[in-house]
Amino acid sequence: MTTKRQKPAVIIIDNEQQANQTLAKVGQLNRAVQLLQDDMNEEIDKLKANYKAKVYPLATTIKGLDLQLGAFATNHKKELFADGKKSVEMTHGIIGFRKSTKIMAITKHTLADIIKKCHEHHRPEGIRIKESVNKEYLSQLGDEALSQLCAKKEVKDVFYYEIKEEDLKK
Repeated sequence: MTTKRQKPAVIIIDNEQQANQTLAKVGQLNRAVQLLQDDMNEEIDKLKANYKAKVYPLATTIKGLDLQLGAFATNHKKELFADGKKSVEMTHGIIGFRKSTKIMAITKHTLADIIKKCHEHHRPEGIRIKESVNKEYLSQLGDEALSQLCAKKEVKDVFYYEIKEEDLKK
């Protein structure tokens, strides 16, 4: 089922009484939407729990079979993976070993120590940093400073409203 979105008709509000009535209506509609979303989330949670209960025994069986295959491959490594083979194709799939590298801190050290040492030994490539613009800081700068940074301020009044939820519950 597809629904076609329609733009709501804009009715001009002429006085404070109409504005208050509109705020009350928005509050009531928000409450109705929230109740429907709560019902939806409750139904979704029930569905997830139901399917989780169905999936759990299957996933547990898969994990057990995974361990069995790993034990088989390890126990028969010499004959299955002779001549430097990394994998063996079987009727219903492939089993094998692949190199896996895990980086961890040595005893009595943490990842923070690794970051510190990367700085000390001039290896910045060993650190990932996600850069983003600090708009809060930039908003405090003057126009000339912003211009040097290829930025500018745009100040405008933006409409907002707040619904007094407690009044609607009466």
